[in-house]
Amino acid sequence: MLLKSKTFPFLVTLSILVFYLVSSHAYLVRRDLATGTKIVTNFNNLGGSITFTKLDTGGTGLDGRFTKGITDSIAKNYVLKIDQLDFAFPNIRIRVTPPGTDTFTPAFPVLFDSFVGKQVQVLHNNQVIDQATITL
Repeated sequence: MLLKSKTFPFLVTLSILVFYLVSSHAYLVRRDLATGTKIVTNFNNLGGSITFTKLDTGGTGLDGRFTKGITDSIAKNYVLKIDQLDFAFPNIRIRVTPPGTDTFTPAFPVLFDSFVGKQVQVLHNNQVIDQATITL
């Protein structure tokens, strides 16, 4: 009889614990953002921004322009770094026109949702000249 009376409270406590653990880690569930979702990252040192857009393929489109801070006319000396991905400006068709850039609109097959929360950096000769975080 004593064993049976302890079983019910144990099961209730265990159920509450499991519910708490599952609900407190719900943010780990992959979010699926809608096609056309846009995130704007602002770069103060470069006087511009990059808008990241989720494409219907699930990939990511960029639309950006910098108006200052670009002092070197050699585009290959600049790199756009998104988390672990590095792109030299010429490889993604960013044209340098000091003191800034022309408008650029490259697209990446990388899933848009995987960019959220990542750091974006612009480097000149391997030195960070500006950075922003991709946040919703």
